Amino acid sequence: LYGNSQPGGVINMVTKKPTKTPLHQVSVSGGSNDYVQGGIDISDKINEDGSHRYRVVAMGSRSDGVLDGVDGWRAYIAPSYTIDISPDTSLTLTASYLKDRRVNNSAFFSTYGTLIPVNGKYVSRHTNYGDPEHDKQDTSQFTLGWDFSHKFNDAWTYKNSFTFMHQDFYMRNTAAYNATNPDYSVIPDKLQRYSILNDGKTISFSFDNNLTGQFETGDFANIVQLGFDYNQSKNDFVSTAGNGEAVGGLIDIFNPTYGGLPDDSGLTLFNNNISQKQLGVYAQAQTTWNETIVAKIGGRYDRMKIENDTEYTNAVSPHQSLDKGNFSWNAGLMYLSPIGVSPYVNYSESFYAAASLANTSDWKLILSDPIESKQWEAGVKFTPEWLDGYINLAYFDLKQKNALSQTMVGGTLATAITPEKETRGVEIEAHAALTKSLSTDLTYTYMSATYGDQNTRADYMPHNIATAWVNYDFTSLGVTGLTLGTGVRYRGTSINTATKDKVDDVLLWDAAASWKIDNHWKLNGTISNITDKVFISGAYGNIAYYGEGRLMKATVTYSW
Repeated sequence: LYGNSQPGGVINMVTKKPTKTPLHQVSVSGGSNDYVQGGIDISDKINEDGSHRYRVVAMGSRSDGVLDGVDGWRAYIAPSYTIDISPDTSLTLTASYLKDRRVNNSAFFSTYGTLIPVNGKYVSRHTNYGDPEHDKQDTSQFTLGWDFSHKFNDAWTYKNSFTFMHQDFYMRNTAAYNATNPDYSVIPDKLQRYSILNDGKTISFSFDNNLTGQFETGDFANIVQLGFDYNQSKNDFVSTAGNGEAVGGLIDIFNPTYGGLPDDSGLTLFNNNISQKQLGVYAQAQTTWNETIVAKIGGRYDRMKIENDTEYTNAVSPHQSLDKGNFSWNAGLMYLSPIGVSPYVNYSESFYAAASLANTSDWKLILSDPIESKQWEAGVKFTPEWLDGYINLAYFDLKQKNALSQTMVGGTLATAITPEKETRGVEIEAHAALTKSLSTDLTYTYMSATYGDQNTRADYMPHNIATAWVNYDFTSLGVTGLTLGTGVRYRGTSINTATKDKVDDVLLWDAAASWKIDNHWKLNGTISNITDKVFISGAYGNIAYYGEGRLMKATVTYSW
């Protein structure tokens, strides 16, 4: 509903803002891979009536990566200040600073030694084919903004928000692809390294304002919203071309050596400038009749312009531009049955454009067209009186035009434009409190994702995904505030469509604990993949990804 986005919606990431009730928290976390983190979250009033309030959120963390020689740290602080100008008018000023510095890595492996054994052996999932001496990511990000709201009366509210961001970034990592013979046949036990470098800055700002009305007319309860938003960004950077520059000699897949790679001045770098502007106008309305039928309809029109100036020698043109408009809309209808059976149907469209480069049929780089998506969903929600919980059943069918997908060029990854991609399937979700102490959550998804005229099965996508989880509250046994949970995750088989190799299914075991000791102290802990199972999460062409091993994390929080 709010801007160009991938289908299915957007994640609403809300910055923490001052609270009317004082909040004081300090937390310390620790876990696998030498992970440690400390943080504070403090909010309080400044004057006696609380019309001026502040909040400060801050954290610092460091951890080792899964790969050998990989580590990093992060620091973040976000102050905010709210002024209640009147009972109906409020202004919140926000700011943040993020520093992220770590040894970078590409995180993928060759299918040889992972999915396919080489001389009967498999590569350790901790093997680093990069070079810790050169691989680095260094990001500094600063934001400023505001959120303003004014309530005209009981029905109508006006809101606007603004965010400015400045980001300096440096990223260099080393990817390793299978070495090939002169006839392009793969050498299974040898890899060729490629250095990838991006060094530059991004400046962006976004503005959004809308008018929302909530009112009743007869038997109808209505929500109406009108608004527009504007986003602009500029990205100036130097980089290596495509998938990087071949560096160093061949390395052994089981025993990689380090060193001997050129520094930044020894790489061939190209200047790039990407600018993007987008203006969107939107409206939506929802009405509920007698708390029985809910109907909604919404639409927005976007106008977007993207310009890309590059020195890439393999670009279609040194200057490329995209100037497009798009209208997208959505509508939905639900019946709220008095017996707790609520069927619904929903249709939505999305328009997603980003300054992405893709490969043409002759492997030149071109600015890709926006991704246009259309999605149908129909389902039913069960909330019967005899069940302390709910059951949701949904069918979905999503079609994407101009979607980006992976392909292989000379044994290395590349990006191609897929004319049409379709994803459809069924989702089932159930939550039930079986007793006052025991509850359970179950989910199952069957999904079929295909693309192209031949309905080729999409990579990395299993048909079947399922989870099962149980929680037990020990309050009835005299341990107030303690909850333990455990469950399993199932990921079905997928296919490497380039080689037709099967990626095996996997069943993983997880657990979690939460203990509110008293009004001040709280302890949380999680363990994922308890048995530390080694598995492949997906593969395409000569590229494979190991799944995440056992991870443990615990956090103790003190509030006052």
